[in-house]
Amino acid sequence: MDKVSVIHCADMHLGKSVSAFERTNNRIRMLEIEQSCMSVIESSANCNIALLCGDIFDSPNVSERLCRMILEKIASMPDVNFFYSCGNHDPYIGNTTDFLVCNCPDNLHIFGYEDIECVTLENLKTKVYGRSFAERYANETLVDNICDCDPAYINIMCMHGEISDKSIYNSLDMRVLEKEGFDYIALGHIHEFSGFAKLNNMTYAYPGCVEPTGFDECGEKGYIKGFIQKGEADLEFVSSCRRKYHNISVDISDIYDYSSVINEVNTIVNKSDDIWRINLCGENNIDYLLSIELIENNIEAFHVELHNNTQNTLNIEQEAENFSLLGLCAKETMRLMDEESDDDKIKVYKDAFSVLYGLLGRGGER
Repeated sequence: MDKVSVIHCADMHLGKSVSAFERTNNRIRMLEIEQSCMSVIESSANCNIALLCGDIFDSPNVSERLCRMILEKIASMPDVNFFYSCGNHDPYIGNTTDFLVCNCPDNLHIFGYEDIECVTLENLKTKVYGRSFAERYANETLVDNICDCDPAYINIMCMHGEISDKSIYNSLDMRVLEKEGFDYIALGHIHEFSGFAKLNNMTYAYPGCVEPTGFDECGEKGYIKGFIQKGEADLEFVSSCRRKYHNISVDISDIYDYSSVINEVNTIVNKSDDIWRINLCGENNIDYLLSIELIENNIEAFHVELHNNTQNTLNIEQEAENFSLLGLCAKETMRLMDEESDDDKIKVYKDAFSVLYGLLGRGGER
């Protein structure tokens, strides 16, 4: 066969607890993650090979229900050859893998952890190599003792690990693998799509995670699908996530009322089904005791969290010139600031005076 059709996915982290939202939304997200991962598995139906590159489960001790869910879906597609390399979250030594191995359908191969294994698909003229994590860490590379790949076959590596000179998560050297004669290295562990890199005749890539679970995983998430042949890979990234995370900043320097800042944020939050972190920045001309809760409650999104990183425009020096209780407080604040060398403590004095300014009813005056 000149080429084979493949799906390459990793880092589903099934069984991971979601607790960032209120209770109902937590349950919604956990169900969505399961549904999204199952949809990716189903997308393998018309492919020759499905490569599951580790951390399919979030721990070595997930529920039997989740294991059965995956196994039954894989068994329902007997013409697809599934390959699974256990990662650092779902290592081979654990209850999860024990159950998978004992109930493994004929079309699923789970790579062991002792040595590199090679499975030959003679009808596809393809060899698939892999090795699993034994436990949480792999201080030494799992890629060793590989004989040169057979040039008469398409040669694929299914591996969880980190492209690095030294890593506790299976150090991988692409130059070594290229010299062995691989055509494609399917990777897992990094939660962001890496793009497709090529080293002479070898292509390699991380698909990223299937669904995001935090603000450190912003942007599109999904899997890789396409064709592999000798020395070439015709692959594409396919988005699969039900919701995306966004982490953005909104400058409110030119805004002077709550309604306008709410409208501004709602204009930017243009995907109400997504999950948003909004960092308000710039000068605060609205309220010295800016109510984050008031703004949050008027933003239309599945989940939104606001952070107040604005700077108050209060001029303490100018206020200290006034003959008033507030003016006396301003003079005392300036004295404390002048005697202090710690920038963090100076900021505390400024913030405290801003609160006092608002409490004394001056914050709303313009």
